[in-house]
Amino acid sequence: MRGLKTAFYMMFGLGAAMIVAAPLMLGMRPLPGAPAADRSRFAMILGLYILSLLFLFLGVAIVAWRLMVLQREEIRKEAAENMRELIEGTLSDHERKAESES
Repeated sequence: MRGLKTAFYMMFGLGAAMIVAAPLMLGMRPLPGAPAADRSRFAMILGLYILSLLFLFLGVAIVAWRLMVLQREEIRKEAAENMRELIEGTLSDHERKAESES
């Protein structure tokens, strides 16, 4: 689970950095009278940038979902263990009380 958390934070940080760097990408936009080759190259670069952001945040969502599933399983196991300890403790208390009364 530690590796998943590391992957989550690294992917999220990279995505945040890419969003912050978006104005730099938009600053590379060619002028309106630029040749079609320059405009199409910019469109391709920007499209790849946006697709990579989408896939990155999709990966972040998948990793976060997996982390939630693992955390939920861990909490269920811990709750079952706590309940078992509570029942055992209650039974031992009842046994001690019965022994002290007799």
